[in-house]
Amino acid sequence: MSIFSYGFNRTAVLRRSIGTNSDGDVMYGEPEQIRCCFVYKRRETVDKNGNKAVSEATLYTDTEIQPLDRIEFEGRTWTAVSATSACGLSGKADHWEVRL
Repeated sequence: MSIFSYGFNRTAVLRRSIGTNSDGDVMYGEPEQIRCCFVYKRRETVDKNGNKAVSEATLYTDTEIQPLDRIEFEGRTWTAVSATSACGLSGKADHWEVRL
């Protein structure tokens, strides 16, 4: 549990990237609900391949998320451009900051 869990007062649906099919399309797992904080703010970020990308929003959650995972929030589907863990006071991963 994150020290910021009290601020994760919204819910979103997470569909984890589970690989690609024979056509090269990304496949997704079963949906799961997660608690989060969602902030609409445009900023430049770097994707998992090191390319510059524009992020329209940031999702904060105590659920681990990887690039290419899908997030459904307020009727819109977002793809994680980048995801990083933030360490807590214990030195272990406390929460994830995901650029969408």
